[in-house]
Amino acid sequence: MNKPTPTARDVYTQACRRLEEVDNDELIPIMDAMFLLRFCSGKPRYKLMMEFDEPLDQAVAARFEEALDRLISYTPLAYIVGSVYLGDWEFKTAPGVLIPRDDSLTLVDQAFARMDKRRSYRVLELGCGSGALIATLALGRSHAKCVAVDVDPLAIALTKKNLALHEIEDRVEVLQGNWFAPVGKRRKFHIILSNPPYISTAEMAELPETVKKEPTAALWGGEDGLDCYRHIIPASYDVLEDNGWLLVEIGWKQGPAVKALFEANGYSHVEIYPDEGKRDRVVAGQKLVV
Repeated sequence: MNKPTPTARDVYTQACRRLEEVDNDELIPIMDAMFLLRFCSGKPRYKLMMEFDEPLDQAVAARFEEALDRLISYTPLAYIVGSVYLGDWEFKTAPGVLIPRDDSLTLVDQAFARMDKRRSYRVLELGCGSGALIATLALGRSHAKCVAVDVDPLAIALTKKNLALHEIEDRVEVLQGNWFAPVGKRRKFHIILSNPPYISTAEMAELPETVKKEPTAALWGGEDGLDCYRHIIPASYDVLEDNGWLLVEIGWKQGPAVKALFEANGYSHVEIYPDEGKRDRVVAGQKLVV
């Protein structure tokens, strides 16, 4: 006697059980299982729910099983489905490139706070990764003239895809190279922003297994996590326009140390800003010229 073909409900229920057994605090079984099932079926949630008690297509079931196995083995959900939402915008993701997170929007929000919508600004992002941050900034400030830099060719390719996705590739120049090397010292910017690697050696060992699947080069910031700031902060001063701003994302315990680096390198109005979770997330300083 043939076994009945499992329904979408059967497959979903079993997936929830499997996910609940995984030691992964980043998983939300009932949400992640549904998201994965929607992705594999290619159907919106309302359509899937209408057919929840009907037999699930075998090809969809096979895709779902494979994707579920990857999720259980700590592959980030964003890598499996190939995209993630940052605020209101969707961005493509890919293994080998850091996954953008909502905490990083604090960096963009602080840039917005220093930009008049009616004026044109030259903006530089160092280490653009997926391009999600510079794209979000360009989408929110149509007069901004942006440059995005990354040393990794995978990141450069993904940034270009995300700019094309939102039809703003003509407003963001993308350059490959290490930090300021592609722009030199002749080009000046009103705002420089960066989410550099800032995880310390000790913290790297304690990262969740899913985060360990992301590129080490985009996470590790040296023994104390501050190596990139020691380069970016002094080097930015010469590339900023008079009265321009440097904004960097930080680890939540690094605020005082990074603020001290800003002040030691001549920046004024140095402040630490929290993310929505009330943790220190961004340090900003101004090249003040009176």
